[in-house]
Amino acid sequence: MSFFVRPESAENCFGTVACPATFIDILYDFRRFLDDHDGFLGPHAVPDGKKVAIIGSGPAGLMAARLLMKMGVNPVIYEAGDRYGGRVWSLHPLEGDAALFEMGAMRIPRSEQLFQYLASQFGMTHQLFPDPGVVDTEIYYQGRAYPWKAGGQPPVIFEKVSKDWNLFVETHLGPVREALLGKEYDKAGRLWQEKLTGSDTEWTNISFFRGLQRAFPDWGVDEFSLFGALGLGSGGFGPLYSVNFAEIARLVINGLETCQQFYPNGMEELVDGLYRQKTKVRHRDECLSLEDLGCLRYQTTVRSVRPKDVGVVQVITECRQKGEGSRLNDRFRVEDYDAVIVATTTRSMEIDMGMTNSSGHEIPPLNEYASNGLRKAHLMNSSKLFALTKTKFWQGRDGEGLPENIQTDELCRGLYCLDYPESDYGVVLVSYTWGDDSTKLLAIKDVEQRFLVLMDSLGRICPRMAEKLIEEKIAVKNVDWELEPYYYGAFKLNQPGQDVWNQSMYYQFLSVLDNKEDTGVYLAGDSVSWSGGWIEGALQTGMNAAAAVVYRLAGKS
Repeated sequence: MSFFVRPESAENCFGTVACPATFIDILYDFRRFLDDHDGFLGPHAVPDGKKVAIIGSGPAGLMAARLLMKMGVNPVIYEAGDRYGGRVWSLHPLEGDAALFEMGAMRIPRSEQLFQYLASQFGMTHQLFPDPGVVDTEIYYQGRAYPWKAGGQPPVIFEKVSKDWNLFVETHLGPVREALLGKEYDKAGRLWQEKLTGSDTEWTNISFFRGLQRAFPDWGVDEFSLFGALGLGSGGFGPLYSVNFAEIARLVINGLETCQQFYPNGMEELVDGLYRQKTKVRHRDECLSLEDLGCLRYQTTVRSVRPKDVGVVQVITECRQKGEGSRLNDRFRVEDYDAVIVATTTRSMEIDMGMTNSSGHEIPPLNEYASNGLRKAHLMNSSKLFALTKTKFWQGRDGEGLPENIQTDELCRGLYCLDYPESDYGVVLVSYTWGDDSTKLLAIKDVEQRFLVLMDSLGRICPRMAEKLIEEKIAVKNVDWELEPYYYGAFKLNQPGQDVWNQSMYYQFLSVLDNKEDTGVYLAGDSVSWSGGWIEGALQTGMNAAAAVVYRLAGKS
C-alpha cells in the first residue's frame, strides 16, 4: 500500500503478498463461488429454447456468454466492430511475430481474483510489469532528471510526499484493508462506510485534491506537483485530482496499484480463452466453446433494446457487413429474446442504443435510477502511442545506461520499454496518458506527426532515448479511446457525489428479484462496476448479469 511500487518487495508479488478475496464495495467472493460450483451458476440447466442476447464482446460480454453457455444457453453476441475483446486489444504490428501493442488493458494486479481464476484455466503466463522502480527509471520533473535504479530507493525529492502518503494509508486505509484481507466483511464494510460518508471524511463527496488538502494541510504547490507527477507509483495522478477521493482509496484498498503483472503472450489470451476454449456444459456429455456455437455477429450495431409486456425483449440491430443490401429493410432487423445483457460502455448504451430515453419506450429498459447513472457516469479519456523497433536497444551495448521507464511532467508523460521474449523486435510504449494529458494531443490525428511531437518533447528529457527511437522505429500506432466508435472513452472514474449513480448501475442486475422492476435487461461492463478501467470489474459484472439471466429463465433453484 506504499506510495511507490516498492521494488524490494516486487519478487514477493508472485506468491507471498496478501491479496483480498474481493473488493471493498462488493464484499462477495466471486472466485470462491466458481471454485465451489465447478464454474456453474446453478445446479440445473436453463430450459431449452430460451433466447438470450448479449450486446458487446469485451471481457464482460464474453464472460457472461461463457457462463450462460455452461448453463445450456446458446447466446447471440452482437458486436459493433470487426473483432471481439473490446478494450482488451492486443494488436500485432507484424503478422506472425510475438511483438504486441496492448492498445487497451496491459497490466494486471494479483488482486484481480476472477482474472487469476481464468488465467489459470487458460494457461496464461506472466512476469512483473516494468513500473517505475521495478526497472531502471528516470523521473523528469520541472526541468531536472532524477534517476531511480531498479530495486533502489526512490529519488530523495519525493521523500516527503511519499512519507506523508504512506502514513495516511497506514492510518486511514490500513484498518479497512486488514479487515478485507481477514475476510471480516461486516467490519470492513462498516469502516469503509464511515470513510465514505463520515462528516470528517466524506470521501464520496469530495475530490481527490480536496481530500489531500485535508489530510496534508502543510502541502503546497510543490508537494501537489510532485504527487501529481508520479501518483501512486505507476504514473501521474495530476489529471485525476478532480475525481472523488473514494475512487483513489479503492485502488489502494483493493490492491490494484501494486504487484502489477505483464503478460508477454498478450492480453488477448484472456478473451481468446473465453471465446475459444471448450468447457463443461450443464447436463451434456460434450464440452463446447462459444466459437463452436458460432454465436458472434460482427459489425452489427444494436440501435434499441425494447422490453415488451409479454416477457419478451426486442432488439433492433443495424448490420453494416459488406454485401448487405442498402435498403432499410435489409439493414435493420428486429429480434425477440427472453433476456438481454448490455455489456458496452455507458456512453454507448446512451448514445448508440438510447437506453436512457424512457419516453421512447412503452416499457423503459431501465428504471429512472439506473438511467440517471448511465447519463451521469464520468468516463475518462486515455491515449497510447506505441513504437515497434528493430531491436530491444535498451538491453544492448548501445543502450547501456538508458532507463526502461521514464515518467515526466512534459507531453511524453509515461514511457515503458516492453520485452516480448519470443520476439527479436522491441516494443516501446512511447506515451501513456489519461485525462487532460490525453486530450492535449487529440487534435494531432496523424500518428507519425504525433510521434515526432513526442520525440521533440522526449529529446529535451532523454536525448539518447529519442535518438534511438527515431533511428530504430519500424512502425507506430496510437489509440485515443475517446474517439473510438462505440466506446467514447476509456474508463469510468466517479466524480464527487457520483458513487450513488455507480451503485444504481452496479446493482441494476438485482432488478430480477422484483417482478415489477424486472424487464429482462441487465447491465454489465467495467464502466458500471466499482473498478472502472480494470478487467476485474468487467468480469464481475458479466457474472452478475449472467446470474440474473439464469434466475429469470431457470427460476430460484
